[in-house]
Amino acid sequence: MKKTILKTLIAGLMVLTSWAAHANDDDNAMKDLNTVIDNITDIKPYTERGDLGRLIMLQKSTQKVLDSIDANGMANNKTMNAFLEMCISFRYSQAFFIAISSSQTTATIKAIQDTVRKISTERGFDDSPATQVTSNVLNQIARVSDQLMKVDISSNLKQKLNQLKPQLGQAIAVARQGDRPNAFAEGNKIYSAYYQLSPDFDKVMSSKEAFNMVLELQGLMEFYAEFAQISASQGAN
Repeated sequence: MKKTILKTLIAGLMVLTSWAAHANDDDNAMKDLNTVIDNITDIKPYTERGDLGRLIMLQKSTQKVLDSIDANGMANNKTMNAFLEMCISFRYSQAFFIAISSSQTTATIKAIQDTVRKISTERGFDDSPATQVTSNVLNQIARVSDQLMKVDISSNLKQKLNQLKPQLGQAIAVARQGDRPNAFAEGNKIYSAYYQLSPDFDKVMSSKEAFNMVLELQGLMEFYAEFAQISASQGAN
């Protein structure tokens, strides 16, 4: 009887120890994610307006992981996918961070990159995971476009965005197969179509509601152009 009780106590202690270790890991991961978000906020005042969109995109990518942890827990496929998307977004933003680096931001940018590298290592993501970056970016472009059409912008821009919906939907369907040549071909068409809307986007930047949405769209386009190695001249075609 005593042996049975002892075994039960030991098993219970092991479960509690395991739970405490996982809880501590979860707390550390969330602390790291919040640190990344706070550090991005810190460098925004020293960043040119044209580069803010990329920072907004990276910040939202990080927030998406925190939201998934809150909604689904850490040990969840959606959360792991959110972690993967975030790490990939930062991986393909190294040149961007070099470009915006200054005496005021260098140390903070290094802290951001070090923290993301730590997260990536702890989650077991190697340097070349099977990715769906194109799908992720196109879905975000669709989301922000839908939000933009609900605020006070010109009917002309709303019409143009609405006309792009079928093409965007087709591109998203193809991109779900992964980052392959067909996905890049569709993604490049969307990039070019949205690039052509740049003058229209500039006209609505004076609207407080539209300002951050347009910045986010520009950040998504800039990120995708770097990821897919698209030049500005390709966008103008």
